Amino acid sequence: ACSCEGGSVLGGGTPEAGALLYLSQKVRNNFEDAVGIIICDGQPQNPRRSFELTHAMKAGGMRFGVISIGGEDYSNIYPADITHSVETESDLFKLAEIFQFIAQKG
Repeated sequence: ACSCEGGSVLGGGTPEAGALLYLSQKVRNNFEDAVGIIICDGQPQNPRRSFELTHAMKAGGMRFGVISIGGEDYSNIYPADITHSVETESDLFKLAEIFQFIAQKG
């Protein structure tokens, strides 16, 4: 269940649900062997809808990586297989692991 009600998760401004629906269409709802990378610098406009969409894609076989710009924890929204936080320039090395994750097959 989504624990994204209350707290700092509400009140975001990123219209992410539209982007997730676009991603779903791009992979033609064939989520097996698909990878979604979510880069967050704030909260989505509709955390519950983001939760529903990403969890449905994950249930269909999609793998997810999450990059948090600024260090906020998004684990209550996204079913991430790998998560990294980038808070300073010195954290950019963490992106290499995300790219390795993308290159792997399910």
